[in-house]
Amino acid sequence: MPEQLPRLFLKTMDFIVACYTLYWEVEAFYSFDEKLNKAMRRIKPEIVKLKIRRGSVIEV
Repeated sequence: MPEQLPRLFLKTMDFIVACYTLYWEVEAFYSFDEKLNKAMRRIKPEIVKLKIRRGSVIEV
């Protein structure tokens, strides 16, 4: 598990999703949860395929 994951202060369900994403080594991650996307971009930016800013969604 990356050392920065515990410092991201994710909700329980978001933490579980992030852990499984890293465990299963997914190639693409899509989520409309802005906080979860930001956390996943910090951990593994190459898998995050949606960027959310102020309510608008941009596919990467």
